[in-house]
Amino acid sequence: MSPAKDQVAPRELTNDVLRGITTADEAMRLIAEINQSAPIQIGEVLGNGFEVLPNERKNQLESEPFVIIDWRFYKGEKGPGMVVALMIVTKAGRKLIINDGSTGIRDQVTELDKSGVRAPVVVPNGLKSSNYDYTNPDTGEVSRATTFYLDTSS
Repeated sequence: MSPAKDQVAPRELTNDVLRGITTADEAMRLIAEINQSAPIQIGEVLGNGFEVLPNERKNQLESEPFVIIDWRFYKGEKGPGMVVALMIVTKAGRKLIINDGSTGIRDQVTELDKSGVRAPVVVPNGLKSSNYDYTNPDTGEVSRATTFYLDTSS
């Protein structure tokens, strides 16, 4: 069946077409043209809707109310200690995963876990930060560091 006059037949993924793709944007446009729809984002199909919050952006949660809906402990890549992964939903509706292996959030959640507390846990004042000088034990180099805590103030 041939396309109607006002329709354009989608391109096929021939070797020539595939060789011509040079960027991810071009690939997405080509697939959208072939499927005649927008590309599907992987998180729409396989994900749980939660986004990992990079450590350098934890400060976005200072004074931001949220609810912890789950947590899990896992072996960290650095050092011998454990890391906690918190699944949270902010008052603004952001669904985030916070990973923390420091003496702040991780230790607080360890205490919650030991005391038998289970999610959900409301954190009405979000995170708070504590800045300090960190000395690298291998090099002796001193740098500024930040530890984040669940703000427990009333």
